[in-house]
Amino acid sequence: MRHLISLLLLIPYLGFSQTTGDHTLDKKVLTDTIAIELDSSGFYLLKQVVPPCTFSGDKNTWHVKDLNNDGKQDLIFSAPCGSVSGETTIYINRNDSIEPAFNAYGQVTQVFPDAEMSLVCIYRPACCCAYFSEFEFVVISRNGAIMSKTLSYHQDTRLSFGDNSRLELMSGIIRSSPTENNEIQIDPCTSEELIGNQVVTITDQKVVILNTEGSWHLVMYQVNNNYVIIGWIKK
Repeated sequence: MRHLISLLLLIPYLGFSQTTGDHTLDKKVLTDTIAIELDSSGFYLLKQVVPPCTFSGDKNTWHVKDLNNDGKQDLIFSAPCGSVSGETTIYINRNDSIEPAFNAYGQVTQVFPDAEMSLVCIYRPACCCAYFSEFEFVVISRNGAIMSKTLSYHQDTRLSFGDNSRLELMSGIIRSSPTENNEIQIDPCTSEELIGNQVVTITDQKVVILNTEGSWHLVMYQVNNNYVIIGWIKK
């Protein structure tokens, strides 16, 4: 499935850039399937690097791209190995030395190159004792500096996006689904108490309203500088 979020909404809220008004990308594809075909053209002309994990299938695992717009080809390794969700490593070509600059669990779904920055999207599906799916947005700037933010949503959260996303101040309980469930349950993985479908409680916090269904809003809430969640909150 695919969902569109304007970069002018997402990136300023996540704090990636102070100049996103000049960013040429006006759309961001949020997809839980791999939407990019990795292109390894020119890979064997570069100095060889050791991948973080071994994949023996016939899937291409290398993507060659100038990520920081310095005229040198960089590398992305992304494969379904190393963990349940796969593994991704970004290598930056500096002074003819290709070194690992970023590593994360998950696989690359999209790469958006740009003159000022490149955006790499990594997806980790909910699985087993990890109840939240995650998108990690990795930004590589022209000087090679790397920043990342994680956007998380519960496996029961159905993502949907309306046409009038907006920033508002709200209070209440963010939940994984648009229903009130406060039943106490025991997490089978950690033995900790879980309160129904509650995710986090907020008081007078800024959220981005992504969609509305009846008396419920699907919102994006920044927990801290590096972590953002999506969930439902009642009006």
